[in-house]
Amino acid sequence: MLKSGGPTLWDREKEKAKQPWRWLFISTLSLTIGAHIWLMVSESIQFAKVSETWPSVEGEIIRSEIEVRMTREPAWFERRSRESFDVAIIEYAYEIEGELLIRERISAFGYPTGLNARQTAERYPVGRKVDVYYNPHLIGESVLVRGMREGDLPAMRWDILMTLVGLVGLIFSVRFARRGISQAKG
Repeated sequence: MLKSGGPTLWDREKEKAKQPWRWLFISTLSLTIGAHIWLMVSESIQFAKVSETWPSVEGEIIRSEIEVRMTREPAWFERRSRESFDVAIIEYAYEIEGELLIRERISAFGYPTGLNARQTAERYPVGRKVDVYYNPHLIGESVLVRGMREGDLPAMRWDILMTLVGLVGLIFSVRFARRGISQAKG
């Protein structure tokens, strides 16, 4: 009776044929994340474009502060130290058709964070009069900055990166899978 000292050539070839499927999984995951980011960003881009046509009314900053928030970690990930980041909380009040409205949305892209948060809080001190751009069809929907600015699209970079990684990985994993399958058969 012969004893095997390790994996046979056939076992190694079968293992090689499985590897492209791992890359296929990673590529698919990357594409999914890229698509999710794209959906979030494209909604904000659409909101920004629509807001460019909104009328304005005078409003006033009633709250301007920096809030320190902690990163959210799943319970199983608590061993890692949590990090904090700054978020600008800017509330403004405006009146339309006799109705007083209080909102927080500065632009189509949400709350400024990090260094941008501090600059935003300095730009909007309590008591400052501001132009509030509001949706004439839904007066509670408003922004202080309409349209898009250059700094509004950091998520777009991640979307492009994740999508490219996913596409390249998908192409190569399918190519390698075909090669591995044909080698395993032949």
